[in-house]
Amino acid sequence: MDLDTEVAPTSTGKPEELVAVKIVSGTLQATRKYQRTQSYVVKNSGKRPKNVLIEYPIDTTWTLISPKELEKTRAEYRFSVKADPGKPTNLEINEERTAVEQIAVTNLPDHMIQIFLSAKIVSEQVK
Repeated sequence: MDLDTEVAPTSTGKPEELVAVKIVSGTLQATRKYQRTQSYVVKNSGKRPKNVLIEYPIDTTWTLISPKELEKTRAEYRFSVKADPGKPTNLEINEERTAVEQIAVTNLPDHMIQIFLSAKIVSEQVK
């Protein structure tokens, strides 16, 4: 336990992004990308620089984008943060995942059809 060191975590996510749409055998397949960021602000109130080890759980449904981990166990990533005295240090862990949604074209509600028709990623052939 180090009372001179504080770590403040925050989580953020970006809106989902439609990355691909295709129709296969009467089924619309929409691929979406999700991104999330876990931020840590490390504050060292001591008089000497410190190396702080931050452990972050591995979720196999997400892919680590940045930064490169120091170590990886079965359950956690480990990141090293150098915390100089008196000034905060930031660590941002960025992850993403893709998911494919399949919907029968005959079951698409009108509002969803409009969303896909107005999306730039959807090809003219699919429209």
